[in-house]
Amino acid sequence: MLEWLFKYDPDVLWRGTLELAWPAWGYVLALGVLAVTVAWVLGYAHFGARLTRSQRVVLWGVRTALLGLLLLVLLRPTVVVDTEEPVPGSVAVLLDDSRSMSLPAGAGNTRAGRVVDDFAPGSGRVSALLETRYDVRYLGFSDGVEFLPSGAQLSFSGGRSDLASALTRLLHGASARPVTAVVLVSDGGFESGPELERALLELRAAGVAVHTVGVGDAQGGTDLQLDDVRLPRSVLRGDALEANVLLRHQGLAGRQASLVVEVDSAIVHEQTVILPADRERLRVSLPLNLETPGPRELVFRAELFPGESVAENNELQRTIEVRDHRINVLHFEGEPRFEVKFLRRAVSEDDNIRLVSLVRTAENKYYRLGVEDGSELAEGFPSDESELFRYDALVIGSVEATLLSPDQQAAIRAFVERRGGGVLFLGGRHAFAEGGYVATSLAGVMPVELSPAANGFRQQVRVRPTPAGLRDALLSIGLELGMDPWDRLPSLTVVNPLRAAKPGAAVLLEGLDQAGEPLVLLATQRYGRGTSAALAVQNTWRWQMHADMPLTDRSHEIFWQQLLRGLARPAAARLQVEDGPLRAVPGESVGLVVEARDERYLPLDGADLEATLTDPLGRVSRYSLVPSADEKGVYQAAAPVNETGRYEWVVRARDDSLPAARSYVNVSPYGDEFRNSAFNDRALAAVAERTGGRYQTIDQAASLVAGIEQSLAKRPVRERLPLWDMPLLLLLLLGLACAEWIYRRRWALA
Repeated sequence: MLEWLFKYDPDVLWRGTLELAWPAWGYVLALGVLAVTVAWVLGYAHFGARLTRSQRVVLWGVRTALLGLLLLVLLRPTVVVDTEEPVPGSVAVLLDDSRSMSLPAGAGNTRAGRVVDDFAPGSGRVSALLETRYDVRYLGFSDGVEFLPSGAQLSFSGGRSDLASALTRLLHGASARPVTAVVLVSDGGFESGPELERALLELRAAGVAVHTVGVGDAQGGTDLQLDDVRLPRSVLRGDALEANVLLRHQGLAGRQASLVVEVDSAIVHEQTVILPADRERLRVSLPLNLETPGPRELVFRAELFPGESVAENNELQRTIEVRDHRINVLHFEGEPRFEVKFLRRAVSEDDNIRLVSLVRTAENKYYRLGVEDGSELAEGFPSDESELFRYDALVIGSVEATLLSPDQQAAIRAFVERRGGGVLFLGGRHAFAEGGYVATSLAGVMPVELSPAANGFRQQVRVRPTPAGLRDALLSIGLELGMDPWDRLPSLTVVNPLRAAKPGAAVLLEGLDQAGEPLVLLATQRYGRGTSAALAVQNTWRWQMHADMPLTDRSHEIFWQQLLRGLARPAAARLQVEDGPLRAVPGESVGLVVEARDERYLPLDGADLEATLTDPLGRVSRYSLVPSADEKGVYQAAAPVNETGRYEWVVRARDDSLPAARSYVNVSPYGDEFRNSAFNDRALAAVAERTGGRYQTIDQAASLVAGIEQSLAKRPVRERLPLWDMPLLLLLLLGLACAEWIYRRRWALA
């Protein structure tokens, strides 16, 4: 009632400031009204005998109030209020158009059916509510983005749900009206990652909230899926390899599931796992050994349970290149010792390892083993980076720090940091702190903390793997007669008591000294592009020559072969394909990013590179690589893929100055779409929370209008509200006029 009388909410009037339109003639009008009022007062004087004094005052007051109110209306009063109004723009409705939307949504309907019923452009139930209130634009997104006119039909056939690209296009695409709010209708199976995070941050900074609508069955039924398989793109023939498989399931907690690995259609590994609680990821490490060179097709398959809602996500394919070449390892010792002979014997049967030994025999005198010609290491340990970078791994044994010049120490550091090689610091009387390395630059490369030298320390220590070591494929030295392989290995001598590893390093082998205090025996860490390791024992040859070890035992050989291979694995070639997409769907464009480096492994500008792409039908296409605008030494290309199967990229320098690099992409009809097919309300709620929007299920979608209204970006507005036509003023004018007439009639003045 009050709002009707005052025309506006009384709270608004209370917050505002009253203003009167006082033009120049307003003052003349005020003087005129004053003159008329005086005349009216005098006009009542001739009734003096007929009216009492109080009656004249009442009539004068009513008439004055009436004229004053008329004057107020004529001056057109307004209230000035500072308020906010929504920023003009449109509401974008993003509809998930991917294959996973064809899955059941409960109540006998599919996810796609629910989207069409409620959000079809121009005909959906919720769409009608939105269109009556806002300027609405519809977009379908999967592996691309498509604007949808009224009446458009969605295909629900996309192989991906690329939400990041859809949001980025909304923000930066050309449009007559900016987007002020986004409604995302999806099952939550979109791809996450840095691109999506950046898009959400941009939306929040722009004041654009994303309201998410979940479409799917919260119960979900039963489903087991392979989320991902993590493998290197290439390995050396015979490498000890671990495939890290990530599993996730719904409704199968506590059940046993079998995992199978096939290589080129032959089963090479089977394993049974116990499934954890729903939605928890299970990481399983599967040991593999690939002996046949060339690209190998690996298929990882999880058991298919009866009643699973999706069968396509129980299998994953990967392609890995098995290389057959020699890695070059340099072993440097500052004094002759048995470790040199037995290390060479341990790797002699491995055709993929070339071990070069450099042993100091006297002042400025060395003997060399395994060199290719007389010029190799003719001047002793290399001081020049380009000479040292010929190797893939270094083993530095009992070498006192003063034997390595500052230039040689800097070259070793660059070898690991920039070249990506591996360095192993081996125990000995002139190694670690006992060799004077505490104050050197190489102490920073080591994965262990160096304590003050303990020159009198010498103990026999039994070697045991840590939990991390048990999981590491480098230490899989095999079982014999059902025994724990580490229990049957003899103790080794430690003269370098290392007590702690650096933060970020992994301790793989440990032992106890005679006082029961722990010793770090093998630790590794990433350092720059390469690997740094410390093996704080001086006589691993005892694992070969001890009287208790059978002549047929190969623990010593396997240990050193796998350790040296692991050290050399990060050593990148001068031309290398960077991590990129491993899977795609037909119709996509797959990118190729290549890094080129010179002899000193610095970024190489001006390289003339060519890439060939071979499709599953054997057809070859050629592409020139263009330099990246953001990073030196990086080159890029992109190509469409339309066939299902394996595509192979081969990159070469046109002048053959760099070795060729290869990469593989598997193209399947559905890509990763069914990999995230379970209804993921958590992902949808997280998107809404990050941008200030609201999450609701599709059953609650009718409340979207109110939620959008509250979240729209506002801008300050100074609003002038006219008061002259308030119903209250009209009622007062009529009331005063009627009151005067009634008084005049009552006192017989009219």
